[in-house]
Amino acid sequence: MSVPRPLRSYGIGLAVGAALMAAVVSWGPRQEAVAVPASPVVREAQDVAAAFRHVAAQVTPSIVSITTMTKARRVEMQDGGEQLDDEALPFREFFKDDPRFQEFFRQQQRQPRQRMTPRRQGAGSGFIIDKAGVIMTNNHVVSGADEVRVRLFDGREFIATDIKTDPRTDVAIVHIHDAGNLTPIKLGDSRAMEVGDWVLAFGSPFGLDMTVTQGIISGKGRARNLADREDFLPTDAAVNPGN
Repeated sequence: MSVPRPLRSYGIGLAVGAALMAAVVSWGPRQEAVAVPASPVVREAQDVAAAFRHVAAQVTPSIVSITTMTKARRVEMQDGGEQLDDEALPFREFFKDDPRFQEFFRQQQRQPRQRMTPRRQGAGSGFIIDKAGVIMTNNHVVSGADEVRVRLFDGREFIATDIKTDPRTDVAIVHIHDAGNLTPIKLGDSRAMEVGDWVLAFGSPFGLDMTVTQGIISGKGRARNLADREDFLPTDAAVNPGN
């Protein structure tokens, strides 16, 4: 029996259509598996992130947290301190013409005035510069402290000794003993830094565990009257109290 031409054309169309659909279905999964090359911007961002991770891994074992404690103590008021004024002696006005009380008032003014300073606690960060336990930190962190406690990256804590300070540069050196073979940080050359260079800030701000922030060098040779000797490299990296 012969098949009319329109039906033959329709059958051929279905067969061709089915073949095309089969080709698309079989070809589709292979097409999806083809990797799209990353753009230059994406590759650069990945390179920067990898560099940050590398630096953090190298530096973090050398960063320490420092806590300080200053005991309460009695100190004498300097000249110009508190005086026995009319508020302290409310009846002074009534006896100011009595010679006996006048002598009493003069003696009270000549006696040294004393007060108690409160017990204080502080916190900061530092970094190991010698494997024997020599650590660099800030003068304002440890100056005047009765106890300086150092916590290492692995959680061990030590009481620091041999504390040396230099208020002129706000730098201090402390020493911990019997900590084993520590990892000193690798120091660079600040003279080689240029505006726009990437920088990372490490530390334990606000008493938190190790944190890292990033930014750039935003200037060179700055002075803000914070120390006698100043040649700062300012940065927009977040540097909170304790970094």
